Amino acid sequence: MFSERFMCSLYCYLIVKYKLIFIILFIIFGLLLVFVASHLGFVLFDSQCETGGCSGQLCSSASVLKGMMTTCEWKPEYRCNTDCAVRNFRCSFDSEFRQLCIDCIQECRNQIDLYSGNASNYREFESCTIRCSER
Repeated sequence: MFSERFMCSLYCYLIVKYKLIFIILFIIFGLLLVFVASHLGFVLFDSQCETGGCSGQLCSSASVLKGMMTTCEWKPEYRCNTDCAVRNFRCSFDSEFRQLCIDCIQECRNQIDLYSGNASNYREFESCTIRCSER
């Protein structure tokens, strides 16, 4: 039979040899996973997410944003679009903050008469919406 010393050296040799192969395969698999996931619309890293659109109303991966066009209007709710990042393998804004912010802007609309034609009401509404979007 094989001596214990021989078995250890053979075992150590195989570990070193296959460890390198395992590391190379792991890197290739990881790169392949990122490539396939990005083409299927999935994102894995926050660095893949970008804010886009004329008013910053979109949050998506750079590859998706390339072909998108938006209109250039401004809505106070766009102030609520913050923290474009990966959530559930998709790029999206912080939905919890966004909802709180939109509710706050609606409260501003309910409190301030924007249809009176009074310019100070518009300035007051603008200040109110800015406070809503601040964390």
